[in-house]
Amino acid sequence: MQGSGQVGRCSAQAEIWKSVSEPQTTRLGQTLEQVEKLNHKPFKLKGFDKDRIATVSDWDGGALATLAGDCKPGLSLRADAKAAAEKIGAISADKEYSSSDPAIRATKPTISEILIGY
Repeated sequence: MQGSGQVGRCSAQAEIWKSVSEPQTTRLGQTLEQVEKLNHKPFKLKGFDKDRIATVSDWDGGALATLAGDCKPGLSLRADAKAAAEKIGAISADKEYSSSDPAIRATKPTISEILIGY
């Protein structure tokens, strides 16, 4: 089904993918900093939506950009429940941010959903 545009989704406790170049596993609940480490560099994500979710928009050529079989990986990250609403509201869902942006980091997001396009 290569290139079919279908997406697999996981939002329960699970390990989903290991990148081609990185033997570590990406898991639900991992922090933004752990994802950056697995990717070997910062990546881009859209700001938080009304449900406090930010979605990876570009891996910037990092280790997590490539999966076996030409699959396209994606992640959603949820802001920490203790993050102030005004901090989250200041990060627009319509804009793209670097994962290294201090405003994004201040919300302490963790992986809430793993998506694999194929």
